[in-house]
Amino acid sequence: MGTRCDPPCELGLRETLEELLRDRSDGDRQRLLAVFVQVCQAVAYAHSRGACHGALTPRFVLVGRFGEVQVVGWRGSGSAPGEAEDVAALGRILGRILLGRPVDPDDPAALATCGADPELVEACSRALAPMLACVMLAG
Repeated sequence: MGTRCDPPCELGLRETLEELLRDRSDGDRQRLLAVFVQVCQAVAYAHSRGACHGALTPRFVLVGRFGEVQVVGWRGSGSAPGEAEDVAALGRILGRILLGRPVDPDDPAALATCGADPELVEACSRALAPMLACVMLAG
């Protein structure tokens, strides 16, 4: 899982997911989804070992030239806020991949009209549900 560092920092991984999202072109969605699947696998493995990231953003995802992915910046075992925050962070990342921009909590319908596979939209919506519920309650 690595140690806490400011990416990019090791293993020849030169781009962050943040950079890939910023510089994306219209045909990059599949490549970004492939990166996202690897991030999900890394987070699932960490959770199975009792570790949580707690601050997951595209900045902490390093991507190599050949599609290899490393998640950095782990806080360790039993760290707050825990698995729920990691799942919400994954939802925000997936939403950004699907929409091409960060998810706007004031516009949850944008996901439904983004043209992505309905299963991806549903998974993203479920992961973002706590964030969207807070906005609805505040409004």
